[in-house]
Amino acid sequence: MEDAKVVCRQWGYPAGVYSLRYLESKYGQGRGPIMLSNVRCTGTEAKLTDCPADPWEQNQCTRDQEVGVMCRGTRTEQTNAARELYDMIEQLEEAYAEKEEAYAEKEEDFFQTLKEEDEAYQEKKELELVAEILAQLEDN
Repeated sequence: MEDAKVVCRQWGYPAGVYSLRYLESKYGQGRGPIMLSNVRCTGTEAKLTDCPADPWEQNQCTRDQEVGVMCRGTRTEQTNAARELYDMIEQLEEAYAEKEEAYAEKEEDFFQTLKEEDEAYQEKKELELVAEILAQLEDN
């Protein structure tokens, strides 16, 4: 609950907030990497990144452990902290897209290498078989 207070305050909403597990939330399951886990706000922090938590992108979380935050009240003018959070989210999304592209390239390279190694192995086996047949023919 304290985590939700910090998030809402950071985004310019007054107190009176609550968090929901995604299964209960109208927003549904998240997508992309889970960035934070084990967040332990006291409720006094100015922004979510001030709260103690596990290192970014280093967690054992599953989608059923995600939460959504609902803020009550009318949003006041966007705070500097909210702008910072929005910018940080954009940067993380860009970094995620870059990582995803790099992983796709590595995966493609891996499968190409695997295919080439398999073809080389098959060729070696065929040559061994031909050599074995030739050896048998010479013996006869």
